[in-house]
Amino acid sequence: MRIGSRLRVVDILSAWAARDAQRKLGLGREIVDGLDGVEVALTRYNFLLSMIFAAAPVAGVRASISAEDLPQFVRFDQRWVTEFAEQQQQNTGRPGMYIRALAAAPEPVVGPLVCTCMVDGVGRLRPPLVLFDGGHRVSAWILHGQAGKAYPLAVNVILTGQPVPLLGKDHSFKAYSPARRKERRA
Repeated sequence: MRIGSRLRVVDILSAWAARDAQRKLGLGREIVDGLDGVEVALTRYNFLLSMIFAAAPVAGVRASISAEDLPQFVRFDQRWVTEFAEQQQQNTGRPGMYIRALAAAPEPVVGPLVCTCMVDGVGRLRPPLVLFDGGHRVSAWILHGQAGKAYPLAVNVILTGQPVPLLGKDHSFKAYSPARRKERRA
């Protein structure tokens, strides 16, 4: 992952809500910009935000990821993004069609995705990257890479002081640990 500019967490939340408001709700970006965007994020994504806030957010950054980052990139539900992409590519419903359409398009997939990453006391990132928004886009991006169209993808990363409690398959929270990562690979 290549780190770019610093961002405020509030700006990451606002941009997340503004993007969804345009795409999913058909609202204009200006309607949910700034603090209005944060309001939408707090009400629309409260379950996901509770996971992020439980990990003590400290800052945000804009970064770019490449294929080399995929082994350290997990979704909030403990599925590796590569596993999710494979499952969704096979999906015969609307999500699968959307991903295949994005992957068939000649233009690059557009970010930013929204994820978290723990940071230690001296500013070093402690993987995994945990994806909260952009699962379908990252799936199409992975398919582009598999087709030989490799390029970096923009991510907005909320840096946290603690591990993000991940949602388990039984819908309980599980903190990420290296042992859990080994279990998932087995």
